[in-house]
Amino acid sequence: MAKRNTQEETVPETTADAPKKTRERKVLAPLDFSQLAVRTIHDADTMRAFKRTRGERDPEQQQIDALVRRAYEHWVATGKGETWTESRGLHIRVPVGQYDTIYTRALRAGAFFDMAIRFSDRKDADGYAEVVLVAKDKPVKAEDAPTEPEDADAAEDGLENDPETGEVADGDQDAEAVA
Repeated sequence: MAKRNTQEETVPETTADAPKKTRERKVLAPLDFSQLAVRTIHDADTMRAFKRTRGERDPEQQQIDALVRRAYEHWVATGKGETWTESRGLHIRVPVGQYDTIYTRALRAGAFFDMAIRFSDRKDADGYAEVVLVAKDKPVKAEDAPTEPEDADAAEDGLENDPETGEVADGDQDAEAVA
């Protein structure tokens, strides 16, 4: 049960009850489709002119990028552990006031390098926050996973794998001839 303060706002009893912080959303102007112009681009020069570029990363972000790359290289060198206890990472100790910056910039570096970034639980002591940072390969999403079986070419050619031997057998043969 939440307590009420004198201003009639609901004050959560625990941080778990607190609403998540959200960014303010921009109010978008309505579109005027009468002024919309669309054309198909057929040449490489025009595409090159509109190419998106990644902006230069500031020196602080470059340092965090290097830290994340180092964590990833350590993870790879130690066998690419699947679970948290099998993984190896970097122990980071930073002043409590700088933790959110490190955390946000590490996630940004992970997105830049297409890596999954994981942090341990944060432990605060003597004005410092301590965490373990692990950078690893992003898991393959279900929609990105291959949908065809490995032997799709053999199946298209009328060939099947023999379940006992694993050898490819001609699908047109009689069962007696295979046996």
